[in-house]
Amino acid sequence: MDWMTFVVGVLKAIAWPATLLGLTFWLRKPIRDLVPLLRKLKVKEFELEFVEKVERLDMDAHPKPRSPRVQFSLDAPRTGKDHGEVAANTDIPVKKLTREEEVLRLAPLSSRAAIMEAWGEVEAASAKAAASRWGPGNHPETFRTMARLGEYLLQSKVIDDGQLVAFNTLRDLRNKAAHAEELNIGVNETRKYVELAFALAKHIRSA
Repeated sequence: MDWMTFVVGVLKAIAWPATLLGLTFWLRKPIRDLVPLLRKLKVKEFELEFVEKVERLDMDAHPKPRSPRVQFSLDAPRTGKDHGEVAANTDIPVKKLTREEEVLRLAPLSSRAAIMEAWGEVEAASAKAAASRWGPGNHPETFRTMARLGEYLLQSKVIDDGQLVAFNTLRDLRNKAAHAEELNIGVNETRKYVELAFALAKHIRSA
């Protein structure tokens, strides 16, 4: 083998690595600039998934009464003697918010916090129901992180097949929301999640 053949062989051997190295060096800035875009696309993908799944659950859910809203009246209380005078005693009893109403108020402030709190209600109700059916002496906290908690509730006839789907979907969305770097879920979608979670928790407690 002469020196020319040797040189050609060496050039062939290093051609692709050198080309790849050159492309990497040349494209390093465009690739670096793509990272934030890819992150945003990933966040957007979860937001679309959240909206789609919550809408589907909301459509499949059994009809449920809406949470009562606190009503405020602008009319001042009047005395029985003279309707033209404002009553001296203007003490108006303030209606205490329910737990669901408290969590719903979180929706415009932090969708992540509202989702976490709402799922916490389902988790607490589920753990308590599972512990009561497992046997005496079991603490509900033991069941909070049970991987197949929903399936156990189905087996115990606490929930049905449709509610198991809702249980697993709500838990999956909660886990993704908890670990998302950015979260821009709309207020309406967050409220629907909260209402679905509280409706499921209420059913589990009453089962």
